[in-house]
Amino acid sequence: FGREADMDLWSSWIRKGQTSYSSYELSENTDLDLTDKSMVGILLPLTFNHKNTVHPVDNQGKIKKGDYITFLINNQKKDEANEWIEKNGFISGGVSG
Repeated sequence: FGREADMDLWSSWIRKGQTSYSSYELSENTDLDLTDKSMVGILLPLTFNHKNTVHPVDNQGKIKKGDYITFLINNQKKDEANEWIEKNGFISGGVSG
């Protein structure tokens, strides 16, 4: 996931139906930091799509303008998630559920 994550906690939220997922397009080249501690418990980056190839998010991949990232979102902190997504240059576009 590009950083440490509490999988037991995320699993619990998933089982309780307290999460959703959505894909966002990176609208500009930025120094995107997927290890940003402000994401902890709010967003969990899962995969990114680069040139029609899907990759798991890890600390090796470089996300660039036009790539899509699918995030698992903690619905209890959806406003904070939306703020982080917007602040980091993402625009809505893609799959959600």
